[in-house]
Amino acid sequence: MSKKLVEIYKLTFTDGEIFIGSSKDSSVKLLDHIKESLDDNIKLDIIDRVFESEKLYWQQYYVNHYIHIGNKLKNDIIENKSTPHDLKVTEKLQVLLSEKDVKDLYTIITTKALENGKKPPPISSYIRELIKDHIDKEKIEQNSYALQQAKKIIKEHEYLKNKIEDGK
Repeated sequence: MSKKLVEIYKLTFTDGEIFIGSSKDSSVKLLDHIKESLDDNIKLDIIDRVFESEKLYWQQYYVNHYIHIGNKLKNDIIENKSTPHDLKVTEKLQVLLSEKDVKDLYTIITTKALENGKKPPPISSYIRELIKDHIDKEKIEQNSYALQQAKKIIKEHEYLKNKIEDGK
C-alpha cells in the first residue's frame, strides 16, 4: 500500500502576508487563491511534501514556524488554535494523556523544533525519548545509591575487622 504525498505550500501575497496550505496540486490551489483575492501577483513556494495523513500536522508546524519568525498570516485555519485533527496518538497514550495534555505537548515539541531549526518528531517518539532519558537517569541514581551502600558496608566491615584485630 503506497502512501499518498501532498504538498505543503506557502503563498506570498502582494501585501506581504502569507498563507500556508496543503494540496495534491498546489498550482490548482494557486489559481483558486488568485480568483478569491483578486491578487494576480501571488508567489507560490512548495515548502514540503508529506504523507497525506500527516498534512495538518506539518501545515500547523509551518504556520507556527512563520509566526515564530514574524510573518503575518492570512490563515484562518489552524493558526495555533488547536492540535491538527489527524495528529495520531496511539491508544496507549490516549489512556495516559488528556486532549489538553496532547495539545500542550504538541506545542512544546514544535516550539523546541523551531528553536533548533529541525522538524518536530512524532509525539510517540518524543515521549519514548523522555521515558528512556528518565530510565537512564534513574538507573544512574540507583547505581549511585547502591554504590554508596556498598561502600558503607565495606567501611563497617573494615571497622569491625580492625576492632577485632585490635582486641587480640
